[in-house]
Formats: sequence, C-alpha cells, structure tokens
Amino acid sequence: MSWSIKSLLGRLSGTWLVCAAISGCAAAPLPVSRYAFQLESRPAESLDNVHIIFVESNADIGHAGRIEEVCCELRDMGLRNAVYFEPFVDGGSCDLAEHIRGVRSENPAARIMLVGWSIGTLCVKNTLIELDAHCESVDTIVYIDSTTIILSDFTGHPENYDRAVLIYRRGYPMPSLPRSVSRCIDEVFHLPVGHNERTIDQLVLEATRLADGQ
Repeated sequence: MSWSIKSLLGRLSGTWLVCAAISGCAAAPLPVSRYAFQLESRPAESLDNVHIIFVESNADIGHAGRIEEVCCELRDMGLRNAVYFEPFVDGGSCDLAEHIRGVRSENPAARIMLVGWSIGTLCVKNTLIELDAHCESVDTIVYIDSTTIILSDFTGHPENYDRAVLIYRRGYPMPSLPRSVSRCIDEVFHLPVGHNERTIDQLVLEATRLADGQ
C-alpha cells in the first residue's frame, strides 16, 4: 500500500499533535526559572564568557521538546552566546566541534556547556570524541532524558569535560559518568522533560556556575 504525500503529511502532523497534547506543551508558555534573577544579576562580561550549545534530537521532528525555545529563554536572560544546533540543518559532530574550536580561538577563556536533548546526546558524545582526538575539552555537558546514550555505553564515553549533569525522569536509568550529578524530573512522558520547570532551573544554575568561574 502506498500513501500520497498529502496523506503522509497528514498522518505525521496528526501524530505530532497527539504528542504535543500529551506533553501539555501545544501552546503553553515556558515556565520562568525561579533562579533567573541570579543569572541576570551577573555582569554582562561574565555572561558573555558563557557559551551554551543546545543540541536538538533528530527524532523530535515536531520540536515538541521545545529545546530551541529553552535556548531562546536563556538568551533573553542575558546569555547572548546561547545557540541552538540542529544536526539535520547545521551538520554533525565534526561541524559542532569546529564551532567550539572557533569559540576557543576567539576567546581561549570561554566557558562551554553542551546540552544534549534525547538522541541529541549522541551528537554531544561524538563531538567530545572529535575534540578529545585533538586534546580539546569543554566545561560542562548536560544530558536530558536520553536512553540512547545508555545504549551506547558499550563504546565507552570520553572524559574531556569537567562536569556532567544528568537530567532524567525519576525512576529511569541514567548513564554512569565520572564527575556527574543527577537531577530527577517528575514527569511520566519523555517529551515534556526538555522544557520542564526543573530542567530549566538546572540549566540556569549551571550557566550561573560557569558565569561565576566555577
């Protein structure tokens, strides 16, 4: 049986609408972090030293995780160097590694945080592998609710980062990484974790740590 393009798009959009309805994020505004004032109170030069790269999940074709919106929210808090990286559009791990090298060449003291959402964690991991091959590192990695990264454990994980933050649904398995802290999110479904209030809170706190030179 073959589907017409119109029929296929209709099925895909219908699936996305169901997912969005389940996640409760169809039109609701993102939660405002209770720690936003802490970040916004830092000097502009300290905030400009922080580079956060949000890596989208290739599987989130409807952007129901709303990671790009989270990136924009942090940018509105003063993190002008928060950027959104979508592998389907912006390239793969080699391209992301090249972007990081460009940041380092312009500002060797830049604090860099990679945020991988769902399957986007694999792009973060592969970027670390690419950087490690040239003795390069980042300050912080954040993995948000990814089972894919756990399935890739058999290949090992690079350690060229200072701190790992694991944000997962409560009761779900997490990867075992050195120098990591874990934060549990009270969500039943996967999609809302990306823009959960506590997820945003933790991202703001991690950005504040980097701005403070920690």
